Amino acid sequence: MNNANPMTPSVAMALARAQASAAGCRCRPDVVYRPAGMVEVAHEPDCLLANSGQSLVLAEGQGVPSVYDLTTAARLAVATGAVVVSLAEAVLVAMEGVEFPAIVAEYFQIERVTFEGHVVRVATMPNEMLGDVMGQVTP
Repeated sequence: MNNANPMTPSVAMALARAQASAAGCRCRPDVVYRPAGMVEVAHEPDCLLANSGQSLVLAEGQGVPSVYDLTTAARLAVATGAVVVSLAEAVLVAMEGVEFPAIVAEYFQIERVTFEGHVVRVATMPNEMLGDVMGQVTP
């Protein structure tokens, strides 16, 4: 069987742990592989990332970390060099110099923001595009 996603569950879980560690995690998080290319990371209560809700979405064989707040997204982007999805705000965050996927660069609004001494770029979907997307999802 040909697997379009070459990242195995064990590799994905190891990548999730490595990204968490790079972002400041010092606990031993529970990492669970879910079908449809998702790895969920649950940190211990006293961990710096305890409230981040970190997950790892697998896209085209790459790990795309996602979190539930913009501050954690910016910290993770700076620490790992990855493009990070901040789910609560529906934005993508990347360190200056890290390329967004072409579709993001073409259709999203990208702003540069200084965060803890680093420049990060925050990509947001324009309201009219968000409305179009949500209109397609709504029955």
